[in-house]
Amino acid sequence: MPSATPKLPDYTRIFLEQLGTSEDSCMPDKTNQCISVYIYDLDQERELVAINEDVPLQYASAFKGPVLVYFLERCKKYWDVNSVDWNSFYLASNPSDPWYVSDGYKQMLRNHLADAKNWAGLDTFFYNNRVLINDVPGQMDERYLILQQVYKMVAQSNNYAAGMVLKFVYENCLPAPSAAIEERCGGSNAISEFNLWFNEFAGITYSADEPRRGLNSWDTIANTQSNGETQITRMPTYGLMDQCANQTALLACADNLPNPNVWTARDFFKFYYALFHMESAAERTTAMKILAADDPGASRGYLKNMARNIGAASMSKNGYFGSILTDAGIVEYQGHSYIMVVLSYNAVESIIRLFGQYDPGGNPAGQGIVLLQKFLEGTLEP
Repeated sequence: MPSATPKLPDYTRIFLEQLGTSEDSCMPDKTNQCISVYIYDLDQERELVAINEDVPLQYASAFKGPVLVYFLERCKKYWDVNSVDWNSFYLASNPSDPWYVSDGYKQMLRNHLADAKNWAGLDTFFYNNRVLINDVPGQMDERYLILQQVYKMVAQSNNYAAGMVLKFVYENCLPAPSAAIEERCGGSNAISEFNLWFNEFAGITYSADEPRRGLNSWDTIANTQSNGETQITRMPTYGLMDQCANQTALLACADNLPNPNVWTARDFFKFYYALFHMESAAERTTAMKILAADDPGASRGYLKNMARNIGAASMSKNGYFGSILTDAGIVEYQGHSYIMVVLSYNAVESIIRLFGQYDPGGNPAGQGIVLLQKFLEGTLEP
């Protein structure tokens, strides 16, 4: 007689006990702090942890992961050097000099663009390979510079680059404005087209009267300078809005602080699940390589820091702004793949319990093994 399958631990209960609960909490699962956690086993196709998974929370820069895949799907002619689209664009894009459609330049360019890691310094590559006119360097090839912004948007979490990419896709890669976007939502624009794509890609649907989640606008970013002054930077998508992405998050459970630009942990799960199962190997592989970039700086995030510390790989994008701390992506550990999503507001204590503490260089700065590490290593006590 075959042996019974070992019963799976109640990971949701274990995580809730570790994070702490209170009957006074406004969160559905009564967590002490405003936090949602979702973990999914991609190999066994099963949900393992689901805490406040349907609560809308702001995501800060974590939305740049989906924007990356949006670009890769819509703009193959700029990056997929093995596609017919790329070859046709190369020949028909009317560059400034015949050298930029020659076979010799084409092969050199293909070799360089084929590795997404090279996108980080494309301006230098194009500057060093400018056309020579009577031995004098001429205008450089600018057709593919958007790829550098795509890389910066994710690996360096550049906010301005995110606006550039959204606007670029709308102006250069869409066949036509979508008729599915109602005028009451603001019509077709760089924001509303992205939301439409995200919902279709992730398989998210809404009832007729349900407030929609997503990117409401990407207008300005406020940064505090070294002298203490606040600098306001306008994004390339300034003034554009999806008025139907009107769902808000009640920050710190306060009714007087509603803020848009929200998704749920389940929304992020559905996106990364769709990415993991993406039919196009080229798009999936390129997205994973850029999401795995571990460049120094704040864009590494807690998930990458934790993964690096235990020898795991994290294909993820974090986000932080003020009291908002988020992280979402695919984690591979010892041949096993998971989707991990954490959204939070003013929940530093819970974040540290989940991920641990790290110094500015991404090195562990606290004591003990953290909750997610214990989970991955199989040492989490039931």
